[in-house]
Amino acid sequence: MAEIIEGAEAAITAHLARKSLAELEDETTHDIPADLKVAIKSLAATYYSNRESISFAEAKRIPYTMEYLIQKYKEYDKTKYNQ
Repeated sequence: MAEIIEGAEAAITAHLARKSLAELEDETTHDIPADLKVAIKSLAATYYSNRESISFAEAKRIPYTMEYLIQKYKEYDKTKYNQ
């Protein structure tokens, strides 16, 4: 299960276009925001329930709940807009 959670963390980090989730840690508690924790757990649960190499279900996008929870932390390339 630890590998699934690590994979979810890596996927969210990449989706946010960040080098590490540590960038978002609270300075006092050294913890990431609660909504990111929920997003990681949600994605890990999705990975866990769809861990078979063959699926008879239809392909789905990542959960919209996860996208909603993480959207405010996304890094955008600011150089594109400052030309």
